[in-house]
Amino acid sequence: MSCLATILVACGGSTADRDPLPTPTLSMAPSPTSTPAPLSACEADPAGCGCAVESCLPIPTQLLDGQASCPASLLPSTCADVLADSFAREGCGETCKGLAVPGLEALCEMPECDRFLDLSSIVGVSDLCQCYCEPQCAGRTCGDDGCGGVCGGCAGNESCVFGECAPVAGECRDSDFTCYCAMVECESEISRGEGLRICSELRFGYPDCEEAFMRSYAEQGCPDPGAEPFLGRDKLCDAAVCADFLADWQDRTGVDLCAGLSAE
Repeated sequence: MSCLATILVACGGSTADRDPLPTPTLSMAPSPTSTPAPLSACEADPAGCGCAVESCLPIPTQLLDGQASCPASLLPSTCADVLADSFAREGCGETCKGLAVPGLEALCEMPECDRFLDLSSIVGVSDLCQCYCEPQCAGRTCGDDGCGGVCGGCAGNESCVFGECAPVAGECRDSDFTCYCAMVECESEISRGEGLRICSELRFGYPDCEEAFMRSYAEQGCPDPGAEPFLGRDKLCDAAVCADFLADWQDRTGVDLCAGLSAE
């Protein structure tokens, strides 16, 4: 027997009697893969509308689509283009009421952008376009300046009557100085509903005639019962600025509001 055989026998037998070494097994399970995070609006397009909104406005990201363009439901394409172009030229631009809206002045002149600008209310800011409004106070000493402010106030015994401080004969004063208040206060031969309809017509279609009508109320208060069928009829029928209203009213309703007045 050779020396090698002698050693093997001494250690426990022949090579045929020994257990084979275990063979390692290879795992076939796939290695996990990670999903890349979606690009932010600015990563997708640094000059895009989405990046402008993401960079400048504290609008919740849920309202954006996460891409370079702004969703049409948030911002029509014409508004999105203005926003992106302004952002590319000037960055976020000047602030208005603590917010920076690229191209705000131009956006305020585009009615289709109103819905987007209204989103500022989410963070407690409203009427952003007042920042670019020119107050209209020429010839006015009091009242609304057209931009959310006032042109001035009046003394305690006066009310603001179409931009002028004046005593008011009736009970409707200051913020209640409207045709609606006067029609409700004053007794009338016409129904309250018809009177308020006259007020609506004046307010939304004939503001110059409404002024003539309400100046009559400011000076005289309510007419004496039976003296006139309704408040301010004499002013309505005498004022040239009311001619179109009177003609239109008669065409629509068949009622001549000035009937019998010219014969008096």
